[in-house]
Amino acid sequence: RNRARLEAIAHDLRQVAGVQVEVLAADLSRHDDARVVARRVAQRSRPIGLLVNNAGFGLGQEFSTGEWEREEEALDVMVRAVLITCHAAAREFSRRGYGGLINVSSMTAGTAQGTYSAHKAWVRTFSEGLAAELAPAGVSVTCVTPGLIRTEFHERAAVDASQWADLLFAQPEAV
Repeated sequence: RNRARLEAIAHDLRQVAGVQVEVLAADLSRHDDARVVARRVAQRSRPIGLLVNNAGFGLGQEFSTGEWEREEEALDVMVRAVLITCHAAAREFSRRGYGGLINVSSMTAGTAQGTYSAHKAWVRTFSEGLAAELAPAGVSVTCVTPGLIRTEFHERAAVDASQWADLLFAQPEAV
């Protein structure tokens, strides 16, 4: 959703790796925006080689006492959008015999920490199954499960990150 930040990262990738990068900023909690991304991924006249699903946010609430709408938004962003965009990519990449998917999960995928960890567990399990399905077609699927990273993630979720020692946090540039 933050076009300026995405453009800065795209610029760095172009400079460092010499690759073409297209930024497609979207609010994946909106069903229409997720479909726009899927249509772009499937566009044969301008093929892409790699799709990165990295959208997510911390809810900062307990399920039983939190806002239902926030839970639904999280499900849309961290599960539904991944399903939709991966379906489009899997179909197109398999058809042409190459391509890559990177889905970002979390170290919390193996923990019982509410719906956030459940969403991230789904991303991990889905990615593992999709990797097995698409490997014979020449398509690679990778799932990244990062730990604590020093970003505004915890602040936005109203989670007190001071409970963890600084040495547990990685810097975004190092990841």
